[in-house]
Amino acid sequence: MLHAESPMKSEASIDLTTLVVLDSSNCLMAEVDDATAMTMVALVSEDPSSWAEAMSVWPRYRTPEVCEFASSLPLEESPRETTIAAVSAAGAWVVLDLESKRVFTGGQFQEVGRDATFAIIADDESQRSPLCVHLPPWWELHEGVSVNDLRLPRQPPVNKPNVNREILYGDVFLTEIAARILQTAASDGWRTRQRGGGVGAYYPFTIAVHRDWLMTPRADLGGRKPRDLLHGAIEWSDRVTLGQRRRFEAGGPMVAAPNDWDGFATAPMGSQEMCLYFDLCREVILAGWMWVETENGVLSMREHNSALTELTQFLRIVKDSWLCSPFEGGSSPNFIVECDRRRVPRGVGVAIEGIDGVETDEHIADCDCPICQVIADGMLGIAFDTIDGYHLELDDEFAFSMQETREAWTAQQLEYAEFNAALDGKYADSPSKSVNGGAVAACSRRC
Repeated sequence: MLHAESPMKSEASIDLTTLVVLDSSNCLMAEVDDATAMTMVALVSEDPSSWAEAMSVWPRYRTPEVCEFASSLPLEESPRETTIAAVSAAGAWVVLDLESKRVFTGGQFQEVGRDATFAIIADDESQRSPLCVHLPPWWELHEGVSVNDLRLPRQPPVNKPNVNREILYGDVFLTEIAARILQTAASDGWRTRQRGGGVGAYYPFTIAVHRDWLMTPRADLGGRKPRDLLHGAIEWSDRVTLGQRRRFEAGGPMVAAPNDWDGFATAPMGSQEMCLYFDLCREVILAGWMWVETENGVLSMREHNSALTELTQFLRIVKDSWLCSPFEGGSSPNFIVECDRRRVPRGVGVAIEGIDGVETDEHIADCDCPICQVIADGMLGIAFDTIDGYHLELDDEFAFSMQETREAWTAQQLEYAEFNAALDGKYADSPSKSVNGGAVAACSRRC
């Protein structure tokens, strides 16, 4: 939950804040005003590991009340012992330890919190600029502490989720899916399936193949399951993205997070990439069943490795084509995933600094949802597209759920059951009434 907006004047206080930035090679210090100090804290939301990385996300958090470029900040090199002495004498201070992923505040510096939105107020109080702080789960926050705490090593070590996308999207994934499809096609259950039942006849097999891929521990993942890679930082990523939307709606530019940082390739997933990975798996598996049906007459006569190679190659084409094609008549999965990984919202027709292309509005043309029609008419301003992930819960399988732990998923299932029971009881005596939620569910991508 976001904290209620806390106002903060942008003009310099009588006693400025002592700001310190630490990374593996620098100890930088400056006296700055409150707005600049808080903007620096907000930069931590992007998980920078160096001062150079922190400077590169300054445009995502800068408000008109601070300097235009981070390079203009009066930060200067300072010996660490001299820095600690200066912090000890400061009325208010902030230390950003980018290497150890820690934020320290002390003296009279205001409380920040891990998730909060502040209003930077201009001198004439006519403008409020939202500044969102969303610390990554692996960052430590130490507020109102003693300067002596700066000398203590971090405990425990940084535990940042690491996503191996080469395995999730590459030939390992395709080969595993192909092997499971061929194994299923040779089973008694496949031979006795309901023929002519259309896509529905494959559904139980699709669920089994998808679940087994996600839930099987792998040696090349250090014993982790592919499912584990989908979780760990979804709420943080989505909150940062939402913060950028609030900034844009208040008049700020839409700026994508950099994609050239060390570790970008293995950075944690947000909800949009997770949802699309579910859809990609289902698309690939369904295409595999179609291939098996087409090759059914000669499949049993082929050598297994030959069939596996051919099916894997076919699934690779399916994957590449799907990632580049419009998703539900809108933007391609590739575009949606890039926006999610660079933590920027997809506003229809809104240009994004750092990303080619914009969110398309094509899917509205054939949409009967009254909400989407109002949005299409421009009555609610700029529309933002999102995938809410409700379809990941429809199979009642923990493997596919957006809930990270089985305990959370079980609690969610109980909550659903109680809600449905209450709803059934409410309308049991009114057969002519129905819950009109179909239009909203059908168009859950838009908010």
